[in-house]
Amino acid sequence: MDSSDLVALLAAYRMSFYWGAINKTWRITGQVENGCSQDTSPEPAENFNAAQAAAVIYIQKKYALAH
Repeated sequence: MDSSDLVALLAAYRMSFYWGAINKTWRITGQVENGCSQDTSPEPAENFNAAQAAAVIYIQKKYALAH
């Protein structure tokens, strides 16, 4: 996994990725779909790379279930 995987998924699903370096948490925000917010709760990660990898897995699982 490299950052281009995450960038491609974020672009495809019109989402944004946020990394909080101080508290070491990540979250994703997205457009509202069917009246429901696509924002995640802040999730902990050891570092930025781990956060990106977790975000890729989250998006892949979320949209695999939707199709």
